[in-house]
Amino acid sequence: PWLSALGPGYPERALRLARQLDPTLRLTLNDYGVEADTPHAEVKRQRLLRVVRGLVQRGAPLDAVGIQAHLQMRDPFRPEPFIAFLRALRELGLAVLVTELDVREPDALAPSLAERDAAVAEYAGRFLAAAIEGGVRSVLTWGLTDRDSWLVKEPAVARGDGAATRGLPYDEALQPKPLRAALARALGGG
Repeated sequence: PWLSALGPGYPERALRLARQLDPTLRLTLNDYGVEADTPHAEVKRQRLLRVVRGLVQRGAPLDAVGIQAHLQMRDPFRPEPFIAFLRALRELGLAVLVTELDVREPDALAPSLAERDAAVAEYAGRFLAAAIEGGVRSVLTWGLTDRDSWLVKEPAVARGDGAATRGLPYDEALQPKPLRAALARALGGG
């Protein structure tokens, strides 16, 4: 709707207006679906990089790019292309943030909760290590506990087998899971 209403220059227009209204804002362009090692994610990374380069070249007030990181374990993840993408953003003088980290499990991940939690933590840990290596210094999760996760409450993204998704750092009883430890390790907290 924004493209239809305002034309193709609407992101730049929005950034300039925001900066004008409040020069203290940290203006961030946030996007999703750029993490995986899939052809679709590669195309999206290149398109996002092209948009961001254009904004920077035109002097648009852009401070950062946010990576939503709704990770999908069914998709392969390879650090190298993701790190190269993050470094390309950093070379433009931008900060890069992870803004909505959570992990979507496939229905047939593992038979036990302990094995599922370990697999989620391992996948997210590889992503986080790559993100940090690529220059990310801020990581936010999209919630803290599985009890309140959109991955449980939203039918379109819930597991098809009826099991509750375990894609956040704390379980339904607010107990820390291996994902919490993976976050702490990635961020230097041991």
